[in-house]
Amino acid sequence: MTITKKNKEEESLQERLIEEILKDASKELIKKETLPREEDCDYEPSKKFKKSMERILKSAERKAWWQGNYITVAKGAASVMIVGTVASATVMNVEAFKVPIFNFFMEHQEKYSKLEVKEEGK
Repeated sequence: MTITKKNKEEESLQERLIEEILKDASKELIKKETLPREEDCDYEPSKKFKKSMERILKSAERKAWWQGNYITVAKGAASVMIVGTVASATVMNVEAFKVPIFNFFMEHQEKYSKLEVKEEGK
């Protein structure tokens, strides 16, 4: 006897829960159906809201661009740093980077570019 009473109580609770769920669902459905469509609304958002939305969209675009091009930018920055380091080392210490060929041409120019003038009559 006790088993049947418990079963009946559980069944009645389940039925009540199902009815409440159906009522809530029908209320939500009615609310959704009674809302006007977006095209029918004459609401115009404020300028402040529009500006803030534009700012948010631009920020999202910048973030997406940065995530896509981070490696390229990092490689470019590293290349610029390497070139700058090499250029500054070259400018600061030219003698350390002189090549023997360069010295050869400098000596060649000194040897053959001198003009000797001989005086006649002496």
